Amino acid sequence: MADPVEVKLTTPIPGDAAFGTPITAVMLRAPTGRDIRKCGIAVSMSGDGIGEVNAEAVARYIAELGGLPPAAVDAMTAPDWQNCMIAVLGFFAPPAAG
Repeated sequence: MADPVEVKLTTPIPGDAAFGTPITAVMLRAPTGRDIRKCGIAVSMSGDGIGEVNAEAVARYIAELGGLPPAAVDAMTAPDWQNCMIAVLGFFAPPAAG
């Protein structure tokens, strides 16, 4: 199984009653088959090989793999959300040859 990936946030997510203290980093664990069934397919491929990211599925993965409430994911800045998305999608990349 892949190692967890830490994503340091450029803008901390303020804490509130829903998730306590401010969040400055997200530790994403590798997804399991159960996570894939629960969160859905993160990228769909068209017939011409172009991938389309499913933002709703990615948001579910960030919350599930990072142990965050959905409200925390919704409060992320666009750059932090994108960095988390890149980390999530990296779990689905084929292993490096060698």
